[in-house]
Amino acid sequence: MKPKTIVVVGASRGIGKAMVDLLASYSEHRVVALSRNLDRMNEAFSRYENVECYSLDLNSKLVRVNCENIFSNLESIDILINNAGHLVNKPFSEISRKDFEDCYNINVISVMETVQAALEKMNS
Repeated sequence: MKPKTIVVVGASRGIGKAMVDLLASYSEHRVVALSRNLDRMNEAFSRYENVECYSLDLNSKLVRVNCENIFSNLESIDILINNAGHLVNKPFSEISRKDFEDCYNINVISVMETVQAALEKMNS
């Protein structure tokens, strides 16, 4: 199998962390782990030589720019896993406009901007 460059967004815990652990076990692959919690990722993945960790806050207005900066260090991206998400865990009647806007920004707009930033590297 040809070595792959794999980007995992939302890599600091849960399914994203488990994906990085699994993918990193294939030492020929380069795994790029993204999350707003850089310290947690560095602690979890420091044992892997093929994992690079970068901070990325999906609630920022600069998601695309930040992703483009991170991806500029990559020759290509073979796989992009958009795993991060935001859940508002309260009764519907208590959800505020800000809750909804944050959820939409992270779960929809930031995913779109991450893909847009990756497209050039995925088509190379």
